[in-house]
Amino acid sequence: MRVFPTRSVKRGLFAVAAVGAVGAILAVSAPAAMANWTGSLSGWSDGVGESRRWNDTGPYTQIKWEDCEVQGYGQAQEADVRVWRDINLQPDVHYGSKEYVKCFNSDTTRSIGEWNNLTSGTYPYYFKTPRVGTYGTDNNGLLHVSWVGVDTSLAD
Repeated sequence: MRVFPTRSVKRGLFAVAAVGAVGAILAVSAPAAMANWTGSLSGWSDGVGESRRWNDTGPYTQIKWEDCEVQGYGQAQEADVRVWRDINLQPDVHYGSKEYVKCFNSDTTRSIGEWNNLTSGTYPYYFKTPRVGTYGTDNNGLLHVSWVGVDTSLAD
């Protein structure tokens, strides 16, 4: 004699399969945080623009920029970089700002900022630019950086 599952068992199995499929879709679409990465920035201005996340075990992260430019009439060729720790359902915590100037001098000169005060443990971090160019101007400058590198290893 063959036994067929009841209607309620079939519904339960369907619900489990549907939840599993949604979980798989969310896992694929969630942004991955990497420890070390490179990239570029284009069109950032004061406080507008946010880097991708990276995981860091603390307390050290280094952010390097090369070949930088601030577009805009009368804008200073400089920017501030501020590192933030991404905290779910709470305000993010920042770890201070560094002024980047050297990368604006030539295509091959790097600005390097080091943060030695990050929280120990594995957490996601990101950076923003609270100031691009000159503060208080009517025309915000637009930041372009051809090469960005994030390095979480103090060893190099």
